[in-house]
Amino acid sequence: MTLALVVDVAGLPRPQGSMKLLGKTPSGEPRLTYSQTTYQWRGAVTEAASRARTDTELATLAGPCSVSIVFSMPRPAGHHGKRGLLPSAPGWPHVRPDLDKLTRAVFDALTDAAIWTDDCLVVALLATKRYADTPDQVGAHITITNLEGTP
Repeated sequence: MTLALVVDVAGLPRPQGSMKLLGKTPSGEPRLTYSQTTYQWRGAVTEAASRARTDTELATLAGPCSVSIVFSMPRPAGHHGKRGLLPSAPGWPHVRPDLDKLTRAVFDALTDAAIWTDDCLVVALLATKRYADTPDQVGAHITITNLEGTP
C-alpha cells in the first residue's frame, strides 16, 4: 500500500547553506553553526511534519520514497505598482535563495522529525519555487510518498 504524507508549513522558507565558524570550543574543536533563521525554519518544518505524521499515524519511512516540495516565496514590493502587479514583474522567483539549499533545510528537518531514517531514501524529487499570491500563502507544501516495488 502506498502512503503519502502531506505537510504544509507557514513562514518564510529559509536555505541551509554552509555552516559558519563561530570560534573554537575549550578543547580546540571548531564551533560550527547555521544561521538562526535556518534553525527557526527547520523547527517550523519539523513541528508541522510531526503534527501531520501524528494525524496520519504514519510510521517512520525506512524504504524508498518520492518528495514533492512547492516553496511559495513572498513577492518583492517592487513588483507592485499603484494598480497592482507590474507587467514587468517576473513570473518565477529566479533569485536567491537557491532551490537546492531550500530543499536541504527541509530534508534535514524531516529527518529531525523522524519522518524517515535518512534522506538518502529519497529516490525522486520535484522541487519548485513560486511566488505566493498573498502574504499568508508564504511557506512550503510538501508531499512524501513511499514507493513500493521496482521502477
